[in-house]
Amino acid sequence: MPGTDEFSATLEHEVRANWAVRASGIYSRNFNQYRTVEVDRPASVYTVPITNNGSRSRWAGRLIR
Repeated sequence: MPGTDEFSATLEHEVRANWAVRASGIYSRNFNQYRTVEVDRPASVYTVPITNNGSRSRWAGRLIR
């Protein structure tokens, strides 16, 4: 069965009057997730050359792998 574990923690401390320090963290883990896999397609079919069509995109002319 798919699921997710998540938790967060925050520590806060007042160092002096009207001045504090805070540290926060977040943890997330997914498990048993469902996904679709194309088992009969080799990885080479997913390499598609992208040509520059005159746009100023930062991805223009790059090879996506």
